[in-house]
Amino acid sequence: MTKTSDVQHQTSERGGEFTIQRDAERVADMTYRTTAPSTIVIDHTFVDPSLRGTGAGMKLMNTLVRWARDNNIRVQATCSYALAMFEKHEGLRDVYSP
Repeated sequence: MTKTSDVQHQTSERGGEFTIQRDAERVADMTYRTTAPSTIVIDHTFVDPSLRGTGAGMKLMNTLVRWARDNNIRVQATCSYALAMFEKHEGLRDVYSP
């Protein structure tokens, strides 16, 4: 049995990432870059094939959106997955800035 950890958030000078690990191995991530003090751009989402269809990508998205709300961050996206989720889920759009 493998254990999948909750979503972790790491930041860097240029942006950050939300990740999910299983047995100390990264199995999903959503990365972003900071373009202004209160604006980020989601530029990539990856979910390992073993987790596809489990909601892992949406878990990353929901965690990022909750963080953006808590920190008054506006979110843009170039990542096709993130763009599709903003389009599909009206409840995420309050942080979205096309």
